[in-house]
Amino acid sequence: MTQCVNSASPRIAPWYGVPMNSLDDFLGVFVLDPERGEYGELSRPTRGVHTLRRVGDTLSFHEHFTDHEGAVHEMSFRTSHDGSWHALGAEEVHARSELVDGELTTEIRAGDEIVHRAVHRFDDDELQITQSGEDEDGPWETRSIYTRTSVKQVIVYRRDLKMRKGKIAAQVAHASLRAVFLLEQRDDEHDEETMTLPLRGPVAEWIRRRFAKVVLSVDDEEALQRVHELARERGIPTALIKDSGKTEFGGVPTHTTVAVGPWASDEIDAITGRDGAVKTKLA
Repeated sequence: MTQCVNSASPRIAPWYGVPMNSLDDFLGVFVLDPERGEYGELSRPTRGVHTLRRVGDTLSFHEHFTDHEGAVHEMSFRTSHDGSWHALGAEEVHARSELVDGELTTEIRAGDEIVHRAVHRFDDDELQITQSGEDEDGPWETRSIYTRTSVKQVIVYRRDLKMRKGKIAAQVAHASLRAVFLLEQRDDEHDEETMTLPLRGPVAEWIRRRFAKVVLSVDDEEALQRVHELARERGIPTALIKDSGKTEFGGVPTHTTVAVGPWASDEIDAITGRDGAVKTKLA
């Protein structure tokens, strides 16, 4: 699939031969290589997705990772990209980012103290993020390695149900929409006639770009449920559709389809891809 962002390959400044990256090179969605990197005394994550988007005159960061115990964590924040401080909402907490000599440096400040620093740079087309800070155990530093990926949604249906083509199309559409609508955020003041969807991370890349979709099939309900379970465990948006059975299936409510994503393609492929955890076929 065509990449939605510019190539990450560094450009050489001819007047002094130093590799220089533009800010656009750092934009997009990247997946963690969990077997590499350096984490010191900190636990090595088992998977992760890093997303950086330009939103107006700010940069929007989204971090999503799974720790060694299987817990999913995510964090979103915005910074300036010209080195000026940008308020994060919490009192006395600000952030800024600046691109200097091919490195994008982001800092978070609480009061007058820098509590977190992340340096992004490319090395052989890989994004390396070095993070540092200090907690109750003292200073810490990590170096993580990411590769660029695309964003898509995969919808899977059951072959064993032998649904007619129109029924398959309807069920696929149900799953695709529901996976997105389940992201809706509500609060006590929510207007029932409006919908609020959080546009962050890979979801925002998908909605703002090409809506890439792939339709696959599985043998039976067990495989369908497995796809849904694996996506939920990894914190990937997902929706499992149960048809009422009024037009097919003899009036018996039946699970027909599941949508996975929108999310980082490499993460979805680990579940439904050619070498993924669940055997699938192209529809």
